[in-house]
Amino acid sequence: MMMYLSHKKKVLLSAAVLFALASGEAFASSYHGGTSDVTSSNETLDELYATNKAKVTVTGSGTITFTPSGTADGEGAIDASGGSVVTIGSSSLPYDRLTANGEILAEDKSTVNLYAKEITINKGDDYAAVTAANGATITIGTANTTSLTTTGEVLSTDGDNGAASSVTLTAGDVTLNYSPNPSADSGSGGDEDHTLYADGGSSLAVNASGTVTIKGPIGAVDSGSSITVDGSTISLTHNTVGEDGVTYNYDLETRGIHVEEGASVRIGSDSTTSLAIDVENSSDDSSIVVSGGASKLELYGKTISVTAEDGIHNGKLTGETFDTEYEGGSLVIGSDSTDSLIVNGPIQTVGSDASTKLLGSSIAVQSRIGTYRGGALTIGSKSTESVYVDTLFDSVNTKTTILGNDITIGNRSYYLDGMLYSSPSIDIYDGSIVTIGDDTTATVTIGGDVGADIDVQDADLTLKGNEIVIGLNDDQHFAIYHDYGGTVTIGDENTESVVINTALLMQTTRNHQKSNLTTVTGDTVTFSGIVSTYGIGSSLVVDGTTILLTRDTPILEVSPYPISALYGSAIALGSSRTESLTLAGTVASVSLVDGTDTEVSLDGSAITLQNGAVATGNGAALTIGSAGVTKTLTGDLTATDKGVVTATLSGTYTGDAVASDAGTLSLRAGAAEGNLTSTGSGSTLTATVSGAAVGDASAAESGNLTLTTGSLTGDLTTSDSGTLAATVSHTFTGKTTDDADTMTLTLSSGATWNLTDSSTVSTLNAEGGAISLMDGTLGETLTAGSFAGDGATLYLDADGSTNTGNDHLYVTGSHTGTTALHLRSTSNTWEGALGTVLASVGDEEGAFVSDAETEAALHYYDLKLDSKTDNVTDGYSTDWYLKGFTKAPTNDEGHHTTVVRNLGGITGGNYLLWRSDMDTLFRRMGEADGSLTDNTDNGIWARGKGKKFSRESDFLVDSKYNEYEVGYDWLHKKTETKEHVIGVGFAYLDGDATYVSGKGDLKGYTLGLYDTQVWKNGQYLDLSLKGSRYENEFGYTGLGRFIDGQSNSTGFSFGAEYGYKKKDEKGWFVEPQAQVVLGHFRNDAFTDSNGVHVEGESLNTALGRIGARAGYESPRFAVYAKANWYHDFGGNHVTVMSVDTDRLRVHEDYGDTWFSYGLGGAYKINDGLQAYFDLERGDGSSYDENWSWDVGLRWSF
Repeated sequence: MMMYLSHKKKVLLSAAVLFALASGEAFASSYHGGTSDVTSSNETLDELYATNKAKVTVTGSGTITFTPSGTADGEGAIDASGGSVVTIGSSSLPYDRLTANGEILAEDKSTVNLYAKEITINKGDDYAAVTAANGATITIGTANTTSLTTTGEVLSTDGDNGAASSVTLTAGDVTLNYSPNPSADSGSGGDEDHTLYADGGSSLAVNASGTVTIKGPIGAVDSGSSITVDGSTISLTHNTVGEDGVTYNYDLETRGIHVEEGASVRIGSDSTTSLAIDVENSSDDSSIVVSGGASKLELYGKTISVTAEDGIHNGKLTGETFDTEYEGGSLVIGSDSTDSLIVNGPIQTVGSDASTKLLGSSIAVQSRIGTYRGGALTIGSKSTESVYVDTLFDSVNTKTTILGNDITIGNRSYYLDGMLYSSPSIDIYDGSIVTIGDDTTATVTIGGDVGADIDVQDADLTLKGNEIVIGLNDDQHFAIYHDYGGTVTIGDENTESVVINTALLMQTTRNHQKSNLTTVTGDTVTFSGIVSTYGIGSSLVVDGTTILLTRDTPILEVSPYPISALYGSAIALGSSRTESLTLAGTVASVSLVDGTDTEVSLDGSAITLQNGAVATGNGAALTIGSAGVTKTLTGDLTATDKGVVTATLSGTYTGDAVASDAGTLSLRAGAAEGNLTSTGSGSTLTATVSGAAVGDASAAESGNLTLTTGSLTGDLTTSDSGTLAATVSHTFTGKTTDDADTMTLTLSSGATWNLTDSSTVSTLNAEGGAISLMDGTLGETLTAGSFAGDGATLYLDADGSTNTGNDHLYVTGSHTGTTALHLRSTSNTWEGALGTVLASVGDEEGAFVSDAETEAALHYYDLKLDSKTDNVTDGYSTDWYLKGFTKAPTNDEGHHTTVVRNLGGITGGNYLLWRSDMDTLFRRMGEADGSLTDNTDNGIWARGKGKKFSRESDFLVDSKYNEYEVGYDWLHKKTETKEHVIGVGFAYLDGDATYVSGKGDLKGYTLGLYDTQVWKNGQYLDLSLKGSRYENEFGYTGLGRFIDGQSNSTGFSFGAEYGYKKKDEKGWFVEPQAQVVLGHFRNDAFTDSNGVHVEGESLNTALGRIGARAGYESPRFAVYAKANWYHDFGGNHVTVMSVDTDRLRVHEDYGDTWFSYGLGGAYKINDGLQAYFDLERGDGSSYDENWSWDVGLRWSF
């Protein structure tokens, strides 16, 4: 309890009154008991003293002033004691102005009421302006008071352990000025050095409808003591420089605001527009203090600014040992009604009963916030828009919650001895729990200049928000430093983006007594710094739809890898929901200490390791991908020094995989592109690829490699005691080099090995498979230690003109089973190859047989093999050689060779193209009888036509083309019975054709001469003479290669068409027709790129057509349907082909018969212009006209 020093004044004053009475002098305004009503207007009075339950009422108007003469020990304006009541003015009839030039004192359950429109109270020689003591009550001003000003302390106290008192100050504007007591010694512990002070359960209230201005400190001590300050605008300042420039020192009792021992202070309310507190100049180590678990400080307002340079201490730690000096209570600054809250100065919350809350729409704390030893901190709420905190420090079982839409935790940097230092943005220790953001938070930003942005040791941190950013630059200080236990949780399934711009380091120390876990979750997670975990029990888990780590260089001396799990720690990046995981830097699992389990796992649909991944050291494990999740994996993989790498994916792996120095690597993929290497004793690489593998596989220096794949494009190699076993189920394209003599190659039944060069293999298992050296290169060899070849087929190239230098199989050991041998001659003949040795076997336990047929350019060959055991190849016991052959132009199915079928289709197709150009009068000129226009006059005509036809035979052809023709007609003769015109036309053709295994690009040019006679009775005779030239640039696949060339052809034709149009008076008509075309056609000789020469041949033919059309005709238009029967009376096509010494004559009869049907019409545009069209389709036994169209326009003049 603080000493009540004003009691001295009461004793002196009472003594002075008694002395005056004894001497017969009247003391000014002195009342002892009883009731006194005094009227005073516009007067200046001496001190008013009331005692012994006196009741004094002073009323009047105008002004009233109290200026006491006083004593040597101080002057008081009004002094009420002994249960007295003093009332100056009234609430209904207040004075205009009341001035007290001395203290207003009420004590011993007395009451003082002061009512005036303007009130000014100036302390006397003492320090106090207003004092209520020992159960007294003082009320100054009402709601009608416009201004109230005090200079000196306003004190509400129980006196010396008396009863609680009450002081109420009410006005429109209240100004409370601080005037320190010069006689008070520093550290006296008294109540002299405050502007507002309450103790002993007393209360002090300041109520203003306008502005409250407080200059000086506020203090409340003892349970039940309270100070409340209300106003629209409130300012509190506390300066160390007092009157006349004298500097005063303040101790614990005289900080800017201090609340102790269960007292409470409330400044402002939700109705307060502005609250400004500036207590930065206190000389002590704190500017605002809350001490004691039941103590409470509340600051409210729409806009709040608190400047406390030396700190806000809701409890306090000792400066050196960080023990608890005193515990805090409740500190509340702002509410959900606060628009803006700014705090300049550090905040400290200490003790299990200490609680600090900062609330408002916008909250900014420009200094460090520390919470210690069980304290609780709440900043913001779900309605908060923005939060900024300079730095956050929690230690020993604290709980901190920060909520808001946008949250920023910066950090504080400073220079010391020329060096830049910084405390972490978030620093959490020893069982503390910090939660920042929730599901409604939009952004969380953590970071500052240098140092760790987040430092967590044996504590729990949770960051939530839609977007989370940690670290403001990439200078590679630690964004997150997590040590010695606890959890760090960043983001959750509702987070869209997490960006960590600087390094993330986790480690366990203190003998690894505790484990720590950091979890990062977001739709997109981006790291721009290194990521490293260290120590047993240290784990990092990162999950997101897209995960990106952009740093590709390390910064830690202990690890040369930008992404690393070290010494018993674990990293998991990605999960089944991850669509893309991209890591720019090398990923590493490093055990450091032999046998220490260290693990990195990577998962996601698409994984990209731009600088690869490695597991090194006994106990190091690297697991990449998972079945049914991972579709692609890109990046080199390395297992070394007993490290283990396991990669699993359903799609394509792209990169090189290496197992070295006793490392173990397992790869399972749908496809693979890259090299596989196992090197060093104890190294094991196992690759299972269900689809295609592209790349080389090698085993060296006692390394072991096992490859199982659907298909393989690449080479297999062993050296220096390396062991390699490969199984291929579909196609292997490449060579084998088995220098270590340890390779096993297994071809599944139906699989094919296409050798790209001579090869060696220790064990070849190819039962039911195919082995092909057939690539057009002679002299290639395959050497096998053993060959299991039952049901297998061996394909070899051989020059049929010689029996040396051909492909050769060598089996140094045993050959088992029956193996078919298929030969292809590079010279299109086998005449000179008899006797050539094709296979040499050391221990023949099976046999080689000739494949059923061998296809050359022009013939099929049935080759005969035999074996011999005498005069064989050195080192072998059996040679298999070509003994003889038979040949035929067709195979067992009646087909010619692929070359012949394509070339026959090309030359025959040229003829069919020329034949398909058979024309009619209507197609060329439209209605020529003058029924629509005078079509037999001079005229110009143009038309386009298209056709698709096909012919099924061994020489398949399927063609389509478009043709464009223009012509001119002259009227030669005109009589009463007929008209005679002659004409000329030129056509250009462009099309394409398909053959058995090839295509042709068609071009054609035609010149035609026409002679047409039309009789008035409906008869016509149309004669034509045409010459055509065609070019066919072709290409086809045969004998395992692409073959191309050009075939040109020429055709001439003479045709005659007769028709007789019979029409009735209603416009219906029928027109029988007959046509004969005589033709001569020739294919030019040519040689294709395979060397096959096709001789030129000519044929003569006659084409006949009988048909009719029937329809309706009006003066404006005509329409019809038609049907025709066609027959080719010639078409006897002979083609002679030759290559090397081989020759073949092929005959094909194109004497086809087919039937066609269609419709057409003509339209009179004007007297001289006619448009016409014709559509047709035809079918025959082997020849089909799939569709045909003609569109024309003729202008007569």
